[in-house]
Amino acid sequence: MSAFELNTAICSTEIKPIFPTSSISYKQLGQKQDHIFKSHNNIDPILQTNFTMIEVYDGHGDNTCIDCIKKMNTTEIITGAPFAPELALEMMLKRKKPYMPYNSGSTFSCVKIFDNYVDCRSTGDSEIRVFINKECVYKSPNHNWSNLEEQERIQHITNIVPNLKPQLLSATSITMVDSAYVNWKLCPTQLNLMPTQSLGHRGITGLQPAVKRIDFSNEDDVIIIIGTDGLWDMIQDGDEDNELLCSFTTAEEICKLAEERWKQEWDFIEDISNPENVVKTEFDDIDDIAVGLYMRVK
Repeated sequence: MSAFELNTAICSTEIKPIFPTSSISYKQLGQKQDHIFKSHNNIDPILQTNFTMIEVYDGHGDNTCIDCIKKMNTTEIITGAPFAPELALEMMLKRKKPYMPYNSGSTFSCVKIFDNYVDCRSTGDSEIRVFINKECVYKSPNHNWSNLEEQERIQHITNIVPNLKPQLLSATSITMVDSAYVNWKLCPTQLNLMPTQSLGHRGITGLQPAVKRIDFSNEDDVIIIIGTDGLWDMIQDGDEDNELLCSFTTAEEICKLAEERWKQEWDFIEDISNPENVVKTEFDDIDDIAVGLYMRVK
């Protein structure tokens, strides 16, 4: 073999560079209170390293909180407060005059993606999922009454209002399961919330974010999906939908899937022990959808 042929053979076996991509998409199908933002080349003030960031907010109640968030330079605030960005955002909201209404708030979730790890933070029920080599290695906990840690944190200052919520059984069938609103005893006005913590509400919910770092190597395929409950309410837990999510290459495709499911006709199964008893149904109330996708795959 000649030197040229040997060099060509060696080059052909080299690992091809992986170029990351990221995208965001949203559909304001309901109250028009979802907000998502993507930024690149942010510099961590402690590490002095660059990162990509995707932020997701899901407003609820009065629009004041989410409207205020949309006007802020949230990327600058989060970047400047690496250890407690949600507290920095909350401080900015508390400075608003006149004061924020008690019934106005927003979830907050973000991912900071560095060269070999991702930092995840979430407050509320805007979920994050991280896939390494197509395996889901992290699913952020939802801050609602089904979260036992949240029950322990707030049970002494809340009352529970029983409720029902839809749950997917498959891509075409659905049922209803027990859920609950949380009524805040200390609030001078009636305040029932599904998320047990969020920005806004004059700080009445308190903040105890879920924080997670996931490391990965240059050889790993990495997929990170962040979205509001308008996405995740239409995604079934388990391998089938996880595999489907990992097959998409843009946030728009994921957003389209969620929108189609919100608008489709469903087989409603009231009693899952009697699955042949089916009623056709559609959603009367469709939620907003916001989705962020980061991919670094071979």
